[in-house]
Amino acid sequence: MQSLPRFVRRLRVMLGRRSFERDLDDELRFHQSCLYGVSAREPLTFAVVAAVLAAVALLAAYVPARRACRADPLLAIRNE
Repeated sequence: MQSLPRFVRRLRVMLGRRSFERDLDDELRFHQSCLYGVSAREPLTFAVVAAVLAAVALLAAYVPARRACRADPLLAIRNE
């Protein structure tokens, strides 16, 4: 199977980028309509949301791991 000609690949990339940019603009407009008093493109908001999500993910992984570390492995195997 031959690869696509270069101009066809470039055209696909350009159309994909335009479609992505259009979809991104639509998403931003939608989120701006949902937010109150905060811009959807505000970097501080992105940083705070990312930090909160990372903290929740770390906590969600840490709590079960901490409980598993406290358990005696031999006792757990015997009870199975």
